[in-house]
Amino acid sequence: MRHLTALTLIAILTSPLGALAQTTAPSPEDSTLSPMRVTEFSPQRFLYVTGQVNYADSAAIAKMIQQVAKAMEANHIAPSGGPVVLCHGATRDPNHVFTMDIGFPVRDNTPAVGECKVTELAPFQCASAVYTGAPARMGDAIHELYRQTRDAGHVSADRLRIRSLYYEGDDSANNVFLLEIELRS
Repeated sequence: MRHLTALTLIAILTSPLGALAQTTAPSPEDSTLSPMRVTEFSPQRFLYVTGQVNYADSAAIAKMIQQVAKAMEANHIAPSGGPVVLCHGATRDPNHVFTMDIGFPVRDNTPAVGECKVTELAPFQCASAVYTGAPARMGDAIHELYRQTRDAGHVSADRLRIRSLYYEGDDSANNVFLLEIELRS
């Protein structure tokens, strides 16, 4: 299994905005989105960097990814799961500045290193769905998950998590991501 590259993660993060303005669901020929379900995830230790970014600022996002990767490599820290991106207060506007956390789940005893912080991600009630397909189509899936969440009568908060579960490559229809939209209590 390959890991996401910085450029691929940037493509994932920048593609949703243009696609969120669209009203089409992901094409069944090259991607799938499971039905939305409400779930609560357990607490999890998270090693990450945070920054104020907009989706158009791919250089800042790439720098954040490199900071985490370098710190983990230099300190021999193994992730306990795939990369996680948390978006706080993001909108459909590609120039809107919001807070982004990029990092990895890690073992309970992992300390903060370098410019990376460590936190315990709180239990998280969310609308979630599994997206399978190329990163370029993920924006459509996110838009569809927001629609399903609204249609089910749930109110979303301002946080989105994207977890990479399996990754083959930028053009692969076999990539698997868990999309999580925080719900208001």
